[in-house]
Amino acid sequence: MIEEGPMKEHIERSKEGVLKEEYITYRIKDGMLVVETSVRTHTKNKRGDYTDSYTSEPITEVKDET
Repeated sequence: MIEEGPMKEHIERSKEGVLKEEYITYRIKDGMLVVETSVRTHTKNKRGDYTDSYTSEPITEVKDET
């Protein structure tokens, strides 16, 4: 469940005219900076069909230098 705020308002907006939605998260996981991307691609039909995809890509090693 998403709490009240700009993110919730953005996600709940009308999908009319939307072609693609992306949600990107940068996370440190197992000592690596990882970019996680969820994509929803909408089709051009009146049923509101869409296709979802997800990728997780390691970017670089992160070292704790403190």
